[in-house]
Amino acid sequence: MNNEKAEDQAGKTAEILLKIRSWANENPSRPEAARLKEWLGRKERREKAEPLIDMFAWIGCQKDLRPLGLTILESLRGMKLVDIMQISERRMIFLLVGIVMARLNNTKLKENVLNPLTAFESLSRTAEFLQTEFAFSCVPDISAFAESYGCKVKIPEDAIPTVTGHSIGNLDDLARLEASGPQWHDRLMNNFTVLGLMAERFTLFKLVLGGGPFSMAAILAGLEPLAKKAIKDPEFVERLLEFCTNISTLAAQMMVSAGASFIYLGDPTSSLLSRKQYERFAAPYIKRVVDAVDVPVILHVCGKSSHIIEPMCATGAQGISLDTLVDLPSIVSRVPSDVAIIGNLDPVGPLLNGTPEEAAAVTRELLDSMRDVPNYVFSAGCEVALETPPENIKAMIDTVKSYH
Repeated sequence: MNNEKAEDQAGKTAEILLKIRSWANENPSRPEAARLKEWLGRKERREKAEPLIDMFAWIGCQKDLRPLGLTILESLRGMKLVDIMQISERRMIFLLVGIVMARLNNTKLKENVLNPLTAFESLSRTAEFLQTEFAFSCVPDISAFAESYGCKVKIPEDAIPTVTGHSIGNLDDLARLEASGPQWHDRLMNNFTVLGLMAERFTLFKLVLGGGPFSMAAILAGLEPLAKKAIKDPEFVERLLEFCTNISTLAAQMMVSAGASFIYLGDPTSSLLSRKQYERFAAPYIKRVVDAVDVPVILHVCGKSSHIIEPMCATGAQGISLDTLVDLPSIVSRVPSDVAIIGNLDPVGPLLNGTPEEAAAVTRELLDSMRDVPNYVFSAGCEVALETPPENIKAMIDTVKSYH
């Protein structure tokens, strides 16, 4: 790290500490002030104290500390993810909990998909349970986009909705959608309602999902037909990608306006592309979405994505989220130091099926393998599964927080 960057980070830390100290001094009778002053005193005396990111997470969950939390968020706004990592004082934790949140609130997933108030309650309880720096702030339901644009959708009681019928089979179908302009189904608008409520409740980082254009195109046209058209009719595919990019960009901008701190751009099916195809049909469109918003974008690709690491990083995403099938240590040298590597604990291994001790052990094993990687953020390889025991999730989080 160069001296100028180190000075900038030290200055940002000092700015945040000053804001915390000022609030505590101006509100001496408030019960929260005692904890803040004690923490500041420990840091000044260079005694063992909670990491800065944990204090940020605690403040972000306290309703009565909302004014302070907002000023800290303002200090962090505009910082790159890797720079936030450097002042965090521990490994950051980035979890996708949009499914398990239903179980943590003793509800069915379908209730959360259809009712934004239920989803808000579930996500709020999950944020308070996790006590981490990111508040997952939407329901992971890409079918709401699909239904808005004419796809047939099935909504099970306790599973993610699935697309059962696609809406684009030819150029005429695409032309009709292009002519109709943006379509916002009620269920799609629910996500903005949920995000707005989460932004009013928490001053944590609000993490929301966006759609990668290639995966959105695969939902509208079907993955297999789209793959065939990529070979036989690439101009059609590019026109469909243009349509999906415009929708993805507009949705991302609306989410930022509603309070999103980070956009998690999911492009799961793009791993099926060759590197050459990815550079043509995925990366350029991702880059346009990234460039259109002024908050950090995290790019997630499911499955085996080792062959597209460099073009993923070239999209401008501030972090790449990788599935369990990727060996993280093997790709470290291929990722620029200013791009975060995020992942990739197996969500269906001991975390789902084991004991808290086993969940902690595999977490520690992953952390050990990335110990010397400064741009590494801990996460599961994909969504934390619905039936994951809460005690296993806590064991995983506590292991990361206490890891040195």
